Amino acid sequence: MQSYEIFIVVSSSIIALLLLASVTLNTLIVDYNKINYLTRKIIEWERSKEKAIKKKNRKLYNKLMRQRTHINNIKTEIEKEKIKGYILSFIVWI
Repeated sequence: MQSYEIFIVVSSSIIALLLLASVTLNTLIVDYNKINYLTRKIIEWERSKEKAIKKKNRKLYNKLMRQRTHINNIKTEIEKEKIKGYILSFIVWI
């Protein structure tokens, strides 16, 4: 085997190991169940809001709009979980 072939094999192996480490750590650190649960809550809220608008139910709409801050906090929480994965991948690849 020539030196460039060895270099290619070693480089490919290192990249594969880094990728495996990144995916494994990402799975361990990021709480995907939490992301899915919070996403479902947002979808339910948006559907309820659309129904209130469609039925012109002002009382329900106002109730849902009071929950908007809570929904925005949920969206922020989802982004925090996603950022954990981005930061982890960044650290692994540096």
